Amino acid sequence: MRRIERACDTLELTEALAAAVGDLLEPGDRVALVGELGAGKTTFVRGMSRTLGADESMVSSPTFVVVNQYPCRSPRLGSGVELVHADLYRLTSAEDLDAVGWDRLTGPRSIVVAEWPDRAPGALGPAGSHAQIELVATGEWSRVVRLAVPARWAARPAWAFLESRPPTTCRVTGRAVSPTSGSSPFADERARLADLGAWFGERYRVTRSVREDDLDEGEKSGGEKPV
Repeated sequence: MRRIERACDTLELTEALAAAVGDLLEPGDRVALVGELGAGKTTFVRGMSRTLGADESMVSSPTFVVVNQYPCRSPRLGSGVELVHADLYRLTSAEDLDAVGWDRLTGPRSIVVAEWPDRAPGALGPAGSHAQIELVATGEWSRVVRLAVPARWAARPAWAFLESRPPTTCRVTGRAVSPTSGSSPFADERARLADLGAWFGERYRVTRSVREDDLDEGEKSGGEKPV
């Protein structure tokens, strides 16, 4: 398994990280979503749905219906893909899944995300075959997110960004930015250009004096900078 851990200080940063996880997922994937009541599991699924092409406004907790299904319309995934969002809290064993038609819902074109997976051991397949996301509340809105994925997922393009970039806040717009965003660390290309313009317009200032270790060898000796 490959693992990362991210501290997200705001709800928006957690959702931005979830959006990057959505970019990682492919048809046939299974994800165990772990966390205490109120940890934000359904909110995380809503963030994932944003990049899977599902209608995030429709994402809700499936506690009482066990399973919700959301069509995914991301061109990256192709046609006929569904996000299957399950809450297994009320189940007592994997056999209870037969009543909701689990085999039918979890076909090769589905992406399955299950809350409380320990209530139905084996429902997502053998250990090591699926990802696990653990959410730990560290404050009212802050979360630590621990992500573990099968080693073979590391070859997917989105994993490199998840592994190397945390979600961040755009310093121009104040909006949260997903690690997989093409404009990171800015919210969009317009914000990037606005930031560049601020540098050219000398609206940014270095707040400390230049130290010797900031200079290359030529500048230290008073000579010309080598070409």
